[in-house]
Amino acid sequence: SQDADKHARLVDRLLDSPRYGERWGRHWLDLVRYATTNGADENHQMPNAWRFRDWVVRMINQDLPLDQFIIQQLAGDLLEPPEDEQLAGDLLTATGMLVLGPKMLAEQDKDKMMIDIVDEQIDTVSRTMLGLTVACARCHDHKFDPISAEDYYSLAGIFYSTKAMANRDFVSQWMERPLPSAAIEALRAEHQPKIDAVKAELEKLKSPEDDEAIAEKKKQLEQLEKEMPQFEMVMAATEAEPVDLPIHIRGNHLQPGPEPIPRGMPGILTEVAPANPIPAAGSGRLEFARWGMNTLANGVAV
Repeated sequence: SQDADKHARLVDRLLDSPRYGERWGRHWLDLVRYATTNGADENHQMPNAWRFRDWVVRMINQDLPLDQFIIQQLAGDLLEPPEDEQLAGDLLTATGMLVLGPKMLAEQDKDKMMIDIVDEQIDTVSRTMLGLTVACARCHDHKFDPISAEDYYSLAGIFYSTKAMANRDFVSQWMERPLPSAAIEALRAEHQPKIDAVKAELEKLKSPEDDEAIAEKKKQLEQLEKEMPQFEMVMAATEAEPVDLPIHIRGNHLQPGPEPIPRGMPGILTEVAPANPIPAAGSGRLEFARWGMNTLANGVAV
């Protein structure tokens, strides 16, 4: 009927609108605590956070399947990068989900800072993607969901083996990575010989009579280094040194238990949905992401 056609046309128009991704992307961004600052002690701006926001909107508008939507956020950097630079950059951008979130950047106990960041990642991922509150088990076996402290630290090892922070400086910096660009690589390769030439000239100037020339060459070198074409940066995770964490007694990182807990997934779920083993050389993020999506796809109740 004419009314039915009108309804179908309305639905198609709304689905085709770029506003569709903006409208529904906001819900996801709320769930994964999107913000443009770290929002804790040192409330610093995250100038590249918008790239993750725009990725979410674009992926929803492009109808990216839900399993890929989640896998890419957890482990896009571990997927085989396509030749297309935009698509390869998107896989990095997706992992900004792990880099976002509240962080006590000026916390001087850096081990505490790192485990607190891991705790916040586990809380976000488990609530949003598994429908479970796992973070409570940092200190003790969960009282309501069948999640043990051992389960918590098996997951914590996965995230601790992931680099979301670039350093442990006095005010620490979150992780950013360059977006792939053959054009910028070519410009940098073209510019580098100019820097190398000035460095070579500096090496030849060693006597006190050369002080004025040395100062001039250093100034020239500094200017050339500033003029080096820069990659566009994106908040993105990468692999860290793999580590299995022990249970922290009452959640205190200063009171580790005697035995490391192998990285893995919650036991109550792997009983009904077995997981692939995590390789010793990897964090386990990709295995966790694929297992989680297969578990949900197969209708296992979480």
